[in-house]
Amino acid sequence: MPASTPLATGWPPAAPPLAPVPPIPAGPVPVVPAPESTVSVQSVLAVAGAGLVAVAALVFTFLNPDLTDLGTRAAIIGATTAVFLVGAVLLRRRDLTFSSEAIGALGVVFVGLDVWAVAQLLPTGLGGWAAAAVGAAAAGILLAAIGTLLRLRTWLWSGMLAIVVAPLIWGFSVSPALGRIGLQLAAFALATGWQLLALPRLRGRFGAMEADRTTATVVQVLLVVGVLPNLALLFFEGAGTAANAVAVVAGTLLALAALAAVASRAQLPGFWSFLTGMLTVGSFAIAPFSTRPGVDAAYLALVSAAAALALVLLTAAPSRVVARARLLDIGAFLAFGVAALQIVLAAAMQLATPLLGPVSAAGLDFGTSRPDDVAGTMDRVGIYSPAESLAAVIGLAAVALGVAVTARLLARTRAEAGAAVGPLTTVSTWLGAGALGAGALWTGFPLAAQVGALLAVSAAAAIALLVIPAIRRRRPALRAPLIALAHLGALLAACAAWADRSGSALPELAGAGAIVVLGLAAATVPAPLRALHVGVGYAYALAILASSLGDAGVGTLALLCLVTSAAAVVSLVATLLPRIPASWWFALLGVTAVPFLIGIGTVLTERSGWTALSTALIGGVALTLLLVRRRDPGLGVRAIAAALVIPSAAVAIISLGAQVLATSASPVTLPIIAVLVAAVLGGTGSIRQLLEARLPAAQLRPARAAIELSTYVTGAVAVLLALVREASGLGTACLVLLIGGLGAAASSVFARRRSGWWIAAGCWTAALWCVWGLAGVDVPEPYLLPPALGALAVGTLLVVRRRAGAALAATGLACAIVPTLVLLVTIGNGVGALAPWRTIGLLGASALLLAIGAAVRPGRGLRGRLARLQLPVLALSGVAAASAAVQGMRWGLGVDAAPVAGAPVMVPVLLLALGGALLVAAIGATLIRSSRALAAVSTVNAAIATSRWVLLAPVLMLALGPMTAVRRDWFAIWTLWVLMMALLILVLAIAMRTRRVPITTLMPPAAAVYAIAWVVGVVGWSPRDLRVEWFSLPLGLAVLAAGAVHFVIELRSGMRPAAPTPPTLSSWPAGFSGSPHLIAPGLVLTMLPSVVATGTDPQTWRAIFVIAVALVSILAGVALRLRSPFVLGIAALPLENVVVFASQLGRGVESLPWWITLATAGAVLLAIAVGSERRTNQGGGVAARLRELR
Repeated sequence: MPASTPLATGWPPAAPPLAPVPPIPAGPVPVVPAPESTVSVQSVLAVAGAGLVAVAALVFTFLNPDLTDLGTRAAIIGATTAVFLVGAVLLRRRDLTFSSEAIGALGVVFVGLDVWAVAQLLPTGLGGWAAAAVGAAAAGILLAAIGTLLRLRTWLWSGMLAIVVAPLIWGFSVSPALGRIGLQLAAFALATGWQLLALPRLRGRFGAMEADRTTATVVQVLLVVGVLPNLALLFFEGAGTAANAVAVVAGTLLALAALAAVASRAQLPGFWSFLTGMLTVGSFAIAPFSTRPGVDAAYLALVSAAAALALVLLTAAPSRVVARARLLDIGAFLAFGVAALQIVLAAAMQLATPLLGPVSAAGLDFGTSRPDDVAGTMDRVGIYSPAESLAAVIGLAAVALGVAVTARLLARTRAEAGAAVGPLTTVSTWLGAGALGAGALWTGFPLAAQVGALLAVSAAAAIALLVIPAIRRRRPALRAPLIALAHLGALLAACAAWADRSGSALPELAGAGAIVVLGLAAATVPAPLRALHVGVGYAYALAILASSLGDAGVGTLALLCLVTSAAAVVSLVATLLPRIPASWWFALLGVTAVPFLIGIGTVLTERSGWTALSTALIGGVALTLLLVRRRDPGLGVRAIAAALVIPSAAVAIISLGAQVLATSASPVTLPIIAVLVAAVLGGTGSIRQLLEARLPAAQLRPARAAIELSTYVTGAVAVLLALVREASGLGTACLVLLIGGLGAAASSVFARRRSGWWIAAGCWTAALWCVWGLAGVDVPEPYLLPPALGALAVGTLLVVRRRAGAALAATGLACAIVPTLVLLVTIGNGVGALAPWRTIGLLGASALLLAIGAAVRPGRGLRGRLARLQLPVLALSGVAAASAAVQGMRWGLGVDAAPVAGAPVMVPVLLLALGGALLVAAIGATLIRSSRALAAVSTVNAAIATSRWVLLAPVLMLALGPMTAVRRDWFAIWTLWVLMMALLILVLAIAMRTRRVPITTLMPPAAAVYAIAWVVGVVGWSPRDLRVEWFSLPLGLAVLAAGAVHFVIELRSGMRPAAPTPPTLSSWPAGFSGSPHLIAPGLVLTMLPSVVATGTDPQTWRAIFVIAVALVSILAGVALRLRSPFVLGIAALPLENVVVFASQLGRGVESLPWWITLATAGAVLLAIAVGSERRTNQGGGVAARLRELR
């Protein structure tokens, strides 16, 4: 039933003539509030009840295996139809608006079932879809006429919809696709007439009728979408040849465009105007394919030319053709872009083909080649035949011309489209430039002619930009295509020349010409950009050098290193010649960096003397850039050069070692690199003096930082290589670490680096670990505990002596506990362990630390000074207690063998979880008590003293282990069920506790406890031995009860909390009000699992149970005027119906009980709605609005 404004009891007469408008008073204009929703509860009940009865009728009619006689079924449906239709009329006469509309909508549903039944009962020649279409049209006419007389909006809306849909129903009986398309167009025309002819005449009687307009628009959109499959079917049935089918498609699209233009005068004018432009251009674009069945290269140009013609015609048409001329143009341009895309891509491919010339030089052919000799000569570049290539050029020129003409027409016919003229002109210029470039690459030319044409076009574009005044005065957007053509032509010519493999001088000559043209192109751009041209030319020269070396038989690694060396020499010379402009110099340096970086990458796979040569030269360039005083390379270049000196030396050492030594050089070169690193770190002071003498003051610190950082990185890489390479071994790693530690210590002694001793300590500690590895130690606790306990003792002594030692003591204690806990998580207690000794030790340490923490008291004396250690001691005690959960999870997951053979694994896991939970609870209580005493002196203790999350740890500890021990046996399942129930009881206890008193830290957050209980319930249900309701109902009802405990405060005036509680996640349900926050979560958690389970495990009792719970929720919401129960109950009804139908009604859920349940529930809701509206109209009650519910 369409949503509409409720009708009044009496109908107002026609509006009187408008009075003169009074003058607007001075002063501020009052703000009128937006109208609030007036949807009443009784209207929602009526709609829901009618929907349930309608679904029941559909189930009875189509899915009822108990009644198979069509005549009897038709008689029952007909009698029910009469009851509902007469009831709707009687209710309308009593001014029961919502009830009459709901009953009337039910009557319409049964009328549709009657039409279907009659069509089934008629003889074969008379029945079927055609009879259904006639019946739908007749019923629609009667419903629309009677609905207009009685002012029943539902009947009017349904009747008009039936009239529009009737041709579509008829279409199911028409086999050719052409006939179905005609009926769909007729239905579109009827929907348009509904909007433009019928609705304006009925507006004075029924109001705005927005629902009818929206429905007609939706039907129109669906019809446009529905035409597409039938257009595809034209090529398989009812249209003759493929050319005829294309002609029909083009005509259909043009007819749809005309209908869309008319429809733009109604709803969605922008959309229909947009669609008109798209369909018109699309029909023109495919029209060339209807001229003959074959498709050749000419169609590449014809399609784009036809689309351009359509675009020009639409632009030249008057703007009043559609309601939104701007969107018409947008749609036309979009379709034109799609049609022209293939020609643009073809031209782009033609322009991109020369870029594959270097690939062709590597041995791959891309283009039209002719084997003139043994070596093979590629006589042209291109992937198209000459005809296709010419079609691409002509098509792109047509597209450019069409865009240019359209821009001129827009400037004349569309005043509001002036802003688009400039961009369109620019686009046409770009397309024209592309056509020139593609024309130079016409595959009818030989390769030399193609290269020459490209260079000529590029040079002509550059000269035109430099010489012709009219072009020089153009705005930059119009000059940009010619600038791009000048550059692109040179690039394509150079690349195309590489396709020649005959040994001729074409690549060299083309390269020289490209450099000349590139020089002309450089003059067309601003001076700051010309350095880029220098870099490109320099890179091309290096590429020629690499190609020459490759032709001479030089290997890949040697070739790369020689090119890098040559680039380094050129960069070094350019650095020492200050007359070279700085921007050009930077371009040379940037190009030199590319082969150098590639060479560094090759060091990872292959090392030789060639690599040492190139790396040493690059290191020399870096050192020169660092120390040069003739020119200032800038802060960034200085820093980069400083960062490259030491790594370059290290790479050179590694490469020379690989060249000189026959075996692996790592045991020799890595210690040498470590000595280099140590020497640099120790000589930091001398390096600083050298840099101060040659560098500006602003560049001194960054250069020093870059040197030191690169040195540290080099040392770290050396250590990493010593550890990961098999040839090095732990002995080499130990030596490298010792030398690196000496260098770090030297930096601390001679250069006053505070971090030196820390780095040295880390290196020497790592060296000690290498010694342990060489000794075969696999249990680290004997070596971890002494230094950790030593740090703890030193820190504690400092605290006792009133010095800063708490951080050191906490770090030592953490180093004693955390590694052991991590080892317990990863490897357990070791292979062959007779007892869980790590768990026992950690639990013992936790108990000991708890005792120490509980013994410490704030105050004076020794115990008062040790109070600073109380927080880390208790915190790490809790960390150690986590070993109970870890060990329980290892037992539960089967990683470790259970300690009790033959007994269920749940028993030891549960006992360990209980013990660990009690221990953590004691730790948390002690921590909260001590934090309250120290809250005034520590923000951390203050936060702990007011936090409720501390005592959530015991709950989590209790649940983790048992969840991993779930098995498919009843003891484990019922254990988890009992654990879930215990946690839910805790949730209720928290809710009861927080109802009258403020939130305290003695109770963890109810929401978090419930989340843990929910996870426990899901894990307990996972074996699927119990129905989901065993877990979902307690989980849902517990939340419902917890929220209801606090919701009672709103229902009873005398009960208020002792102190206000802010509504947060940790305070729920305290601090919240209203049924959406307190009642809705419980209802959702109660009903939703059963709804989902209906789809996965369909059961009749479950579906009926959901409907019953939803009905009870609705009735409770109506009786208590609560919003959430009412809305959730209403929402559950259609959701459960969808799930039932999706789970194949009749298999898991029986049809007979289901439709009886739906009919009963619907009848109850309808009865409540009719009675409520009747009492409201008689003055015996007030219709409750949804916004008035709590």
